[in-house]
Parts: sequence; C-alpha cells; structure tokens
Amino acid sequence: MFPRRGGGRKAVAPRHPPTADAPQGEDVSLHMSAEMGESPAGREGDIAHSAPHGTDAPKDWKAAIATLVSARLEIMRIEAKAASSAFAANIALLVAGLFALLSAWVLAIAATIGAIAAATSWEWYHVAFASAAAHLLIGALLLIILKSAKKTGFPVTRAEFEKDREWLEGLKKQ
Repeated sequence: MFPRRGGGRKAVAPRHPPTADAPQGEDVSLHMSAEMGESPAGREGDIAHSAPHGTDAPKDWKAAIATLVSARLEIMRIEAKAASSAFAANIALLVAGLFALLSAWVLAIAATIGAIAAATSWEWYHVAFASAAAHLLIGALLLIILKSAKKTGFPVTRAEFEKDREWLEGLKKQ
C-alpha cells in the first residue's frame, strides 16, 4: 500500500508485480491511476491538475482561463441537451394531459345538456345554445379581467435596462 497524499483516496497495490519499465517513486500513483482508468486530475488532494480532455496544462493564466471556460461550456452544452429532451417529454405529457381534460370537459357539457333536456321540457339544442352563451359570457369576462390587470413583467430588469440606455446616451453626448 502507498501512503495517502493530501486527503485523497487510498492507493491500491497493483494486481501484478511491478516490471522494470514501470515507473518508480512519485510516478507510481500516476501509473496506477492510468491502469485503473482514472484521470490523475480526478483524485482529491493533487495540487497539479491536468487540463480537460487530456491536454497539457496551460502555461499562462489566460490559457488556463480559456481552457476552464471551454470545459464549463462543454459541460453546459451536454446538460442543456439532456434538459431539452426532458423538457420536450414534459411538454408532450402536458399536451396529452390538457387534451384529456378538454375531452372530459366537452363530454361533461354534453352529458349536462342531455340531463337538463331530459329533466325539463326544453329541446336539447336550446340547452346547448344556452350552455354556449354561458361559456361565451364567462370567457369574455375573463378576457376583460386579464386585459385590465395587465402588468408588465420583469420590472427590475426593465428599470436596469432603462438606466443602461440613459448611461449609454450620456456617453454618446461626451
């Protein structure tokens, strides 16, 4: 067994005896990581991390930042692809659920029209017209309420954009 380094995982002895071409000393843990399919950068406690995708470590901070940003963007791209497929599945379920609810509503209206027509002396088509008029009235009232309660979204963002626009206009005048 090898000593622990910086709180990392305990190194495991190789399954076969070391050969003459196997690295000795500090490189043993790197060699073992490669044999076990691990990336040296994935171990906790290592000070020197390798760059993503097996490239050499960047020499200056600008290259390191660029490498870091490109790696994060790749992770975001992969996660966005997975999230978009999950979103599409949720939309499909929502559409199917709304269709089922609409179908149930239509059948309930038809049943109510039949029940009212059977219980009264009205013809079924008079009850259907009355139901349509009631739905039309309710829909119109809801649209009037929606129009009167119109509130603009994102008030803080709009205010910040307005400040930015004024600031940019001030820069143009100078």
